[in-house]
Amino acid sequence: MRNISQKESGFTLIEMLASITILSIISFGFIAIFVHASKTTETSADIIDADYIAQTEMERIYQYSTESAMEDTISLLETDGYQLLNRAEETFQLEKSTRNHYIRMKVEKDQSVTDFWMVSVQVLNERDDHTVQAVLEAGYVWCIERFDHACSKISEG
Repeated sequence: MRNISQKESGFTLIEMLASITILSIISFGFIAIFVHASKTTETSADIIDADYIAQTEMERIYQYSTESAMEDTISLLETDGYQLLNRAEETFQLEKSTRNHYIRMKVEKDQSVTDFWMVSVQVLNERDDHTVQAVLEAGYVWCIERFDHACSKISEG
């Protein structure tokens, strides 16, 4: 029979298994944190892109409001790739699809003020379930002559 001496050193099998288990649990925790951080970064990038797209479209509408009448603006938007979905009395609904986003635009006349139109731009994520990622709304005086103060009650005042 073999004699076990006190001078032998090392780890037992149980100690090794316990340390591997503890390291595995800690490692999986860090992996979960990195995966979550990666998804958050991707979502943030999508929202920033959507905000940029909405701002760009709103600036385009502002430019059109200074240079053209409403009917011409709708034609220009159709030239830019928008599809006119609905045209009710003084309300226009348009949409456009880009590489990763879907853009909805609504232009509606404010009945209480002459030449004043409310514009709403929504940017949706086309890859997912069309969740809204950005919304911008603004009101514009639609008049080519507005800087000459000859168009509306707003500019006269």
